[in-house]
Amino acid sequence: MGRMEAAWEVVERAGVPFGQHEAPPDLGDRARIAAAVHEVLDAKQRLDPRQRVSLLAWLGAWSSDWPSSFHATFGPDAQALLARAGEGVDDLGRYLKLGRIAREKLARRP
Repeated sequence: MGRMEAAWEVVERAGVPFGQHEAPPDLGDRARIAAAVHEVLDAKQRLDPRQRVSLLAWLGAWSSDWPSSFHATFGPDAQALLARAGEGVDDLGRYLKLGRIAREKLARRP
């Protein structure tokens, strides 16, 4: 498994609404999650459109519903990171649906 694929697994386990991860999000190691998000965004061109919108929906839900946690995890460049994730995402309907799913998953975290 390559670095980007391993990083994608980390963000999926952290709650990105993609795949079959039904367990509550694992947000225990915030530094690892932040590093994984950066790794995924550095290789964003390798993501399919659904992965891109899933990542954006998760980041957007986290940012809007738990802003203190989001900023503590991603630091001073949190909003720039969110904007970067949104580049090239234009499926608003899918974004809204996945955003709702991401909120529900994040709300289940221990």
